[in-house]
Amino acid sequence: MKQNSRVAIDFDGVVANTTVGKRAWILDNLGLRYSERACSRSDLVPVIGDAQYSLMQANVGFADTLAAFPMSGCVYWLRRLSSCGRVFIVSARPKEKIVWVGRWLDAWGLTDAVSDVISSHGLSKMQVVRHIGAQCLVDDDIRHLRDDRSARRILFGSAGIAVDDGLEYAPRWNDVFRLSKLD
Repeated sequence: MKQNSRVAIDFDGVVANTTVGKRAWILDNLGLRYSERACSRSDLVPVIGDAQYSLMQANVGFADTLAAFPMSGCVYWLRRLSSCGRVFIVSARPKEKIVWVGRWLDAWGLTDAVSDVISSHGLSKMQVVRHIGAQCLVDDDIRHLRDDRSARRILFGSAGIAVDDGLEYAPRWNDVFRLSKLD
């Protein structure tokens, strides 16, 4: 990645493993043991339904964010990315939850590796990507990557999803770094 390059990266499920809070809510409120790694909206709505997902979303993503661990390899590779260009966290979290992303980055010593944390709530993530001038978006939820091809699209971690035309797949953080190089 060139020094003037910009990359947009999702937070939940890419930077931080926030599945613990979601799984706990599903068990406590629905009595289901959800053991899959993938806990994005696209993964969960078919299992628990849209109404239950919305209820869960209203109750997680606050202080429980601080209990999340970084995704494997994230701390090292995020720092490497930031040494090559600007890194933006673009999250679909609403503004009242985005503050917890900043607090999490601070707790893990990653504040200096990230240029900004931006909520895309109410917009498409690709609209935000275009606005900040990022050359690619890394996300674990395919719904943010499917339709808009105005930037490079990298699907993180979700094995078993057929890769669309032009969609790149990064199973691990070292793959994110490799695919984010915009030479």
